[in-house]
Amino acid sequence: MIKTVIKANGEREPYQKEKIINSLQKIGAERGLIDEVISFLERTLPSTTTTKDIFNKIYSFLEGRNKKLRVKYNLKKAISLLGPAGYSFEKYFSKILEHHGYHVQTNIFLKGRCLSYEIDIFASREEIDYLIECKFHQFLNKKNDIKTILYVYGRYLDLREKFNKGVLWLVTNTKFTSETIKFANCYDIKLTSWNYPLTSNLPLLIETKHLYPVTILTCCYKKVFSQLVRADIILIEDLLNKERRFLKKITSLSDEELERIIKEAEMLL
Repeated sequence: MIKTVIKANGEREPYQKEKIINSLQKIGAERGLIDEVISFLERTLPSTTTTKDIFNKIYSFLEGRNKKLRVKYNLKKAISLLGPAGYSFEKYFSKILEHHGYHVQTNIFLKGRCLSYEIDIFASREEIDYLIECKFHQFLNKKNDIKTILYVYGRYLDLREKFNKGVLWLVTNTKFTSETIKFANCYDIKLTSWNYPLTSNLPLLIETKHLYPVTILTCCYKKVFSQLVRADIILIEDLLNKERRFLKKITSLSDEELERIIKEAEMLL
């Protein structure tokens, strides 16, 4: 029976099967399959294990049971492959917002009382404006601490005279520290991370409308991902909306390789 889990940052915590259940529910796994996964893990893993070993076990288990869920289970890592810079994550999140009914502008400059600033995303919906800053991390155990939100809030204060009806929104592909969340709640700053808030976190925004990044495909190489993203093909939906002749031109893939990618993309949607 698993008792202790070693996290990617070296910290130890008690085994909590509820975390695994929650992660599988997010990708649409049914209760029967979830119970099978839990039973398999607790039967095969040692009493002290790592989050990486748990992920690999689940990933391998799903390969033989449900290929679609196996691909979706890789979402967190897929988003980290949008890097190494944060610009692709900004574009990805702007597309998520558009599908959720926001009007979006990216990489605009706003002049504050003291300085001018480049804003990652400026969005609006239902007569509310949002000034959005995206913090992307390739290392999935990286948390956004209080320094990050203080820096973003400082920029917001300088812009507030021209932005007095807007909302500051901080977005990340990883997590926030508890101190960061407390500060945000105190000053009405909107947060979105991998696990926060509970009812509208990043995976839920993605899953509810199937807004998977192309980097989730298991049959692609990193070079292909970068070629697709450079061509502004970021969502699986974008990929399927392009002509195969165009895709072949930008990726230099063979007909067989491209067909394999298309079939996996169609399976996800």
